[in-house]
Amino acid sequence: MLPEKRRERFTAYAETLEKRFKKGILKTMQYKPLWCLYKLEQDEQGNIHKRPYTPRNYPASIYKPRQWASLANVLEVLATGNFHDSGIGMMFPVPYILIDQDATPDAPIYDREAKKMVHPLALRL
Repeated sequence: MLPEKRRERFTAYAETLEKRFKKGILKTMQYKPLWCLYKLEQDEQGNIHKRPYTPRNYPASIYKPRQWASLANVLEVLATGNFHDSGIGMMFPVPYILIDQDATPDAPIYDREAKKMVHPLALRL
């Protein structure tokens, strides 16, 4: 992808996310330094993983909150298109949890009984 097209794409993506956040999505989490950028990276076995990165383009640890950033800082870096990232991510220290509902059909979330238990806990974006 050409650099100018990449920048346009990521600027538009960052603006879209910013609008969604202004509407109140994850409102209580927006001002906490829980955010990172992520890149898709392949491991030795060929599996793709979302590796977290700081806005300064260093790998971020899920165990080191000092490496996490504010949402505003992450969106600012994302909008430049200079950082070869794939998106933004959020770290979940105790007491926060996330239940991922976009799993594959063979995951327990698709079980009717399990879905009844999990669904009320889920946060819809």
